[in-house]
Amino acid sequence: CIMAELLTGQVLFLGNDYKDHLTRILQICGSPDAEFMSKIENDTARTYLASLPPYVKKDFQKFFLGAEPRAIDLLNLLLCVDPDRRPTAEEALQHPYLSKYHFPDDEPTCDRKYDDSFEKLNK
Repeated sequence: CIMAELLTGQVLFLGNDYKDHLTRILQICGSPDAEFMSKIENDTARTYLASLPPYVKKDFQKFFLGAEPRAIDLLNLLLCVDPDRRPTAEEALQHPYLSKYHFPDDEPTCDRKYDDSFEKLNK
């Protein structure tokens, strides 16, 4: 969303609270599909998302009017509700829109996956 904000000069998902924030994300990116919903482990969150009206993803060519086609293509990849479907930072840097900033010889990568297990509470 930061890339979209840099292109537009506006906050993309400005919400009043967490529910409003989520609604604004879905209004732009569309409702999650069944595959993504099945990944949500928290019953309350899954039930809440299922209770929302269906949202159709915005046409980014119209929504980001004036942005160059390569930028819109990259935004279509990045602004995906399912993080498993988004490109990694390494993949995103290889996108044609970022070609003038891509220096493979000067872009270190991490050889192990980020471990966020400390964020999960034992129940």
